[in-house]
Amino acid sequence: MSTIAIEPKLYNRIEQVAREQHQSISDMLADAIQQYLWELERKKISEESATYHRRYSEIRAQYQGKYIAMRNGEIVDHATDFSTLYQRIAERFPDQPIMMTLVEDEPDRPLIKRGFRMEDVSKL
Repeated sequence: MSTIAIEPKLYNRIEQVAREQHQSISDMLADAIQQYLWELERKKISEESATYHRRYSEIRAQYQGKYIAMRNGEIVDHATDFSTLYQRIAERFPDQPIMMTLVEDEPDRPLIKRGFRMEDVSKL
């Protein structure tokens, strides 16, 4: 196990919050780091989405009707069905944020969040 150095003032604050939350310091830090990593992944996907929108005309001309996977601004794979693409991407880039989307006539399909499900507005 590795040791991480934390300045005393910050450690005291962590200790205080952990007590208030009835959590161990270890659990609280693990949760905080997981949240931080999730935010970094969200930011990365957002950046990929912006690149997709900037390059949409070019991407649509080559990949319309296909699912694509983007990483670092480049299309790293494509497939006609999402399951196939997802499986290949999971094998090639485990635990890395990769944007995957269906290239359609419009760059964005309007979606509504319904509980834990996303629905296409055009089908309502």
